[in-house]
Amino acid sequence: MANRVPSHVRWQILYLVSAFFIHALIVYWAVTRQQARLHLENGWLENLQVLYLALAALGFGLSGKVLTGRHSSLFYLLSIVSLLFIIREVEFGDLAIPVWMKFMLAGAGRALFYIIAMVLLLQQARQFREYWDKRHVYLRSSLFWYLVASGFFLIFFSLTFDRQFFDIPHYQLFEEIAEAIAYLFLLGAAMFGYAGVKRNYALRSNKASARSDTVEMESLLPFFARLRPSQKHNR
Repeated sequence: MANRVPSHVRWQILYLVSAFFIHALIVYWAVTRQQARLHLENGWLENLQVLYLALAALGFGLSGKVLTGRHSSLFYLLSIVSLLFIIREVEFGDLAIPVWMKFMLAGAGRALFYIIAMVLLLQQARQFREYWDKRHVYLRSSLFWYLVASGFFLIFFSLTFDRQFFDIPHYQLFEEIAEAIAYLFLLGAAMFGYAGVKRNYALRSNKASARSDTVEMESLLPFFARLRPSQKHNR
């Protein structure tokens, strides 16, 4: 019987296919119906991006609360990064919000988020050797690949459309769509990254434990062989 696709893989495939299908429909509708308001500043697409980022920040924060050690600080760092992207996307200074919120989100108070991010980043840098020694675990995790895909869409596609390196119609729309897909991958990292890290890390640890048990048993075999009573053969 052929091996069935694991349930966590099926959920991720469904998530990615649905996400790309929905955003392809958005592009089709915006182009064919000339819906320029979709990609205006603080428009519908930017609000959708903020929703993705808010959910990602929440997901990373909850995972950081459950995990321990360097994994906890890693997910807290990703949560803060998601919040910083929200601050980047939203013009909080133009919104009718309390003064203290404007100070924290649009004024000098934003520095607090950067300080927290730097502290968490330094904690991760101090444990670089641990990540490097177990790189095979993390390179196999869905967290790593979702973050790579998010960075690729955010840096390559979004920057390409933003700088207008090519004469492409509706470049503003494609820029916003690229950012939305990048944040969708970030949300995917928050949704599936925790389980991926736990699953691969536990699998690796179990294999290492099994190998150590095997080595220990092999090292004890000569000892037990010496304890075996000698047999005398009768003529």
